[in-house]
Amino acid sequence: VYSHTQLAIQFADSTIVKGNFLPQETIRQVMDALQSDVLTETFSFELYQTPPRRLLPPNQTLQALGLVPAAKVYVSWKTSAPPAAAAKEYIRPELLLTVDTKKEPAKPTSVPVVQTGNGDPSENSDKKPEAATAPNKRKKATK
Repeated sequence: VYSHTQLAIQFADSTIVKGNFLPQETIRQVMDALQSDVLTETFSFELYQTPPRRLLPPNQTLQALGLVPAAKVYVSWKTSAPPAAAAKEYIRPELLLTVDTKKEPAKPTSVPVVQTGNGDPSENSDKKPEAATAPNKRKKATK
């Protein structure tokens, strides 16, 4: 028995919105949540799964449709894609993850492994760690 189900809802442009719902909620409730909490305006759409394409009836519960504990569903616009779809303006901007491409890429940093003196790594910035060598204690085989 699961307390919730996680739906990954994918739009035609591959944008994915994830949400948690109760197993006894209906597809209509999921669609209403999308309309009120995710979409910027009122759009006519339906939800389906694939393959094969299976339209999800609005009056069926998530549990009855086998979408518990998690599932991926797709959005199909009932008319042609809304004009805002081309610029992803159909989703509330505060929900979109943005990536700042103007920042410099991350650069690795290094810290000396071997410390000398008072333990301050800055003293060793120009020194390379020395390999530890053990004396050869191997005994020669005797006849």
